[in-house]
Amino acid sequence: MQRIYFIVGLLCTGFGLWISFGATIRYFVSPYEFFSTINLAGLGVVGLVLAIGIFFWLKSGSLRSGKVAWFFVGVVISWMAWTISNTVAYRAKDYTKKWPTHEREIAPAWMSNAKGRQLGNYRWIAPADSSNVSAQIGLYGPKFNGLPGFLIEDENGDGSVDSILVVDSAARTFTFDDTNGDGAFDTYEYTTGFDPDSKSFRDDNMDGQYDFRLGPGRVMAVFIDSQWRDVVFKDGKSFVELEGKVTPVEVLPAVKLMTKE
Repeated sequence: MQRIYFIVGLLCTGFGLWISFGATIRYFVSPYEFFSTINLAGLGVVGLVLAIGIFFWLKSGSLRSGKVAWFFVGVVISWMAWTISNTVAYRAKDYTKKWPTHEREIAPAWMSNAKGRQLGNYRWIAPADSSNVSAQIGLYGPKFNGLPGFLIEDENGDGSVDSILVVDSAARTFTFDDTNGDGAFDTYEYTTGFDPDSKSFRDDNMDGQYDFRLGPGRVMAVFIDSQWRDVVFKDGKSFVELEGKVTPVEVLPAVKLMTKE
């Protein structure tokens, strides 16, 4: 009977110490995660488990050298339980599964099989496929809902960064694009927000002058000959009025097309 008391006490104490150790590590690494997952009720359970363990340890009598081995058994079981829980928590999964439908439709494909980590108030998400260098970094905590944040995109999974998006807490974004994969930005775009009245501006050659404007709504304009000109569409083509004439243009990049006139 004393052996049973000893084993039960050992396992309870080991389990309690395992939870306490994990909670302590989480406290120093991520205070927000500590208070959200190991709350006061959880700490009460830890205390109860430790109390039960100590009770059974005392009831088992003095520790004999042969029973010390059971202590290591408890340590191994606790370590295995921690390893399994850690593996399950950080395995690759679909991070868009609980998102609204419209957000899932525009989410990068790599997020459907990605790994994530919580470091302090930052959440890092990266593809399970290490050849893809995409990543998402956002602030999550009592005062944050993912913003400000960063999105690094490797759109074709070739191991080079295609774009970097930065968004602030007011949902204003800057997007920098590397269109030829040489590691240097070729264009950038600024968007004032996510609402229907927001505007987007794009600089096609990184000269500091915006070349294209979208918004509010679906209104488009291009900056040609030192002036903003509204774009009109006809028969699948885009035009602007230039010197009293309707002139065809390209909106990506924003340039005036040469005509025979």
